[in-house]
Amino acid sequence: MFVDLVTNFQKNTHVYYFDISFNETDNRHKTREKSAQWGETVMKKWGLEKDSLRLDNEKTITDDVYEEEILEIILKIS
Repeated sequence: MFVDLVTNFQKNTHVYYFDISFNETDNRHKTREKSAQWGETVMKKWGLEKDSLRLDNEKTITDDVYEEEILEIILKIS
């Protein structure tokens, strides 16, 4: 589905893959209000390792990039 959307709207689509370890994902999740709704056990069931779409225009964001920098990256490209 996502691949079809990107293919059909290529000029207006920005794709970001968050290549972040589960440990870092869990740490970031714990800072959110929603963390009380589900925790590590549930998130482990959801997680897929290296599940990028592998599209040419896909940008990868890694563990060492935090909120402020992520916003800068996205706003700079948009």
